[in-house]
Amino acid sequence: MVKIRLDIPIESYLLCMTRCGIKSAEYITLKNGIVSRDAGGHEVVEILCDRERAKKILETIAELCPEALAKIQHCLDFPGEP
Repeated sequence: MVKIRLDIPIESYLLCMTRCGIKSAEYITLKNGIVSRDAGGHEVVEILCDRERAKKILETIAELCPEALAKIQHCLDFPGEP
């Protein structure tokens, strides 16, 4: 199974966490992220998940935190999808 890594800036991550229901699967996945630094030295939260969970997380962020979505660097390679 291919894993996807989402890199979420810490400010966007915290905003999403405050708006996401604590019993949702997306909250649980986000909660298990790892804080690190990107190439520019900025704090990010790395989320490692499968393709379907990555899509759900991005859909949740688009709904709850649209202002954060543009800041999220993600590595999504979905073969066969436009």
